[in-house]
Amino acid sequence: MKFITTLLFCMISIFSNAQNWFPVGGGINLGGAELYSFEDKLFVGGIFNTIDGAPARGLAYWDNKKWKSFFIDGLPYRSVSTFVTYNDELYAYGRYGNLYDPSYIIKYDKLENTWINVPNSEISLQGSSGQFTSGQIFNAIEFQNELYVAGDFDYISDKPIKNIAKWNGIEWVEIPSNLGAGLHINRVTSFEIFNNELIISTSVEYENNENWETDYRVLRWNGEAWSDLGNNLITDSTVFSFFNIYELEEYQGELYAAGTRIKIVGDDQHYSLIKWDGNQWKGINGFNSNNTQLIALKKFSTYLAIGGEFFNFSENNSDGVTYLYNGNTIKEIEGDFSLSIRNFAELNKQLFVGTNIDSDTISNDVGIYRLGKFNLDEDSNSKCNFFPNPTEGEFMITYEAKENTSTTIRFYTISGILVHEEIFNDLKGPYLRRFNLQDFHTGAYIVQIQSRGVNESKIIMKN
Repeated sequence: MKFITTLLFCMISIFSNAQNWFPVGGGINLGGAELYSFEDKLFVGGIFNTIDGAPARGLAYWDNKKWKSFFIDGLPYRSVSTFVTYNDELYAYGRYGNLYDPSYIIKYDKLENTWINVPNSEISLQGSSGQFTSGQIFNAIEFQNELYVAGDFDYISDKPIKNIAKWNGIEWVEIPSNLGAGLHINRVTSFEIFNNELIISTSVEYENNENWETDYRVLRWNGEAWSDLGNNLITDSTVFSFFNIYELEEYQGELYAAGTRIKIVGDDQHYSLIKWDGNQWKGINGFNSNNTQLIALKKFSTYLAIGGEFFNFSENNSDGVTYLYNGNTIKEIEGDFSLSIRNFAELNKQLFVGTNIDSDTISNDVGIYRLGKFNLDEDSNSKCNFFPNPTEGEFMITYEAKENTSTTIRFYTISGILVHEEIFNDLKGPYLRRFNLQDFHTGAYIVQIQSRGVNESKIIMKN
């Protein structure tokens, strides 16, 4: 087979903690980066004024070569966040510059490559004096063919709706936040779909001796009513007052929750990561949970990507941290982040991370990075490596582009029949991409990676 220049067999590779994040362009100048992938673009939202040195107003996208801003379209938004896909279209929360200006649910116009306000979606908050200010949306998700949003608001358009609502594309409907016995859902920190139910992590307020106090819960919504997900989390603020869950993610058929100093009944430890196995919550060891606050979770291939912040109290500073978890082992990914990790996104089979940035050290901060090559127990003479191999379906390929070029990855049967091909426009540097052979028949396949300076083939086994 002439197309094979090198034929090497890979064994299963074990990743170590010498991995790297590589900056994506020049990055943003302020605040933090919230990332979201949609079709062929990586979107970034925040409160920044420039990206890669060019003017921007809290919204831009990466086209696989450089950052492009929507500023030239005269968009009025000061900040953009809370991206969500609904009915195969991209929505977000857009806020104007002044506190008393309106904020809206906004929608991406793919044909014009711009953003527009969704009609009748003005978000507002009524103050104690009766004056209206801009409301906020913190979370959004599609559930049962409707768009659910949660935040801090009293009205959507002119309709009284408190903090949680759903939209069927025509009208907004309030989701009850009253849990009974004086309990009310306050701020929702995360949405997730698990076992055909909507799961939220939230603070819950209750009135006690005329003083409002706050507990933290994980609740499930079956479309009609709320109920607690499990009863073994310590949520009573009078017992334990420094607890929160920031993110939920389904992984390997279980629900994971990331946060800070989480307590479980009958367990003296604090946890930053816990999981719901269908019956109860269990703590995940591997973090210094008194010093680590986890904020971001994202499935990536066979792993769970985890991000957050580590507090060094002796030096009075903190650093952003990222990890990969395979269901058994947690490995930290090396990276120099000055502040906390906000979230992850995947585009073109690559993992990206958005971080907060420190405006005092802006020359050293970017805010947006992609995960490069793993440092594996691998053949050091090889320009590319696959793992795991054999695989049940998903696996990763590492390689390095020697210059800005296109890279072609082809899959052949052992008899030489081409069964799959993908082309990527790569910038110079190391790459890690995930692939899935789930729809391939069991057996051996030849994978060829071809670009300027790289022409290598290996065999991967599909179980």
